[in-house]
Amino acid sequence: NNSYSFSMPSGGVTAKANFTPKRLGTFKDILGPHWFFDDAEWAYNRGVLRGVTDEYWEPESKVSGVTSIVTLERLDGVDLTPYDTGALDGLDNSKWYVSAVRWARNNGICNSYRAFSEYEPLTRGEYAVILYNFLRYRGLNVTSDNEIHYTDSAALTNKEREAFRFLEYAGVFKGYEDGAIRPGATLNRAQLASLLHRLSQYIIRAETL
Repeated sequence: NNSYSFSMPSGGVTAKANFTPKRLGTFKDILGPHWFFDDAEWAYNRGVLRGVTDEYWEPESKVSGVTSIVTLERLDGVDLTPYDTGALDGLDNSKWYVSAVRWARNNGICNSYRAFSEYEPLTRGEYAVILYNFLRYRGLNVTSDNEIHYTDSAALTNKEREAFRFLEYAGVFKGYEDGAIRPGATLNRAQLASLLHRLSQYIIRAETL
């Protein structure tokens, strides 16, 4: 929590402190003071969310639908071999992410009609629904009587409301300080790392009960 202490000797003493910012790998755009540092470090060390390049992790970059699915596949540790090919499912088998998207579609994690790409950004509301479906895919109970009182809750779709209700209860999704949840806002990589870390912690708790 950025506080430090030591035992004061009885005699005269000169105390010196040298502080070195924590760094994540070779990335130039992530240092210890960032609020998401521990989440990014967890995601990177787990191989869930890698850097955009060897030098830049790009925490403010928008998250695409493909990234949202591929990171969940990595978190799940699923064998994608059965999803390498599909019969007339409209997916391009030449894409590097096609097996992960097919896995997500076939298991109800994302809608079959959603055309995921590497560039189309994902909203917070869309991602909440994906996380909710992922937990259900894991066989967890996702029912909750938790009431949500976001200042912008009127903007939620029925599916988003159901997802946010449980994810807030589970401690995965949290609203902003002004009381809004901003379902239409674009998700960025720093937020993604934080959400995935919380999701992983919840799964560990829920599956070890």
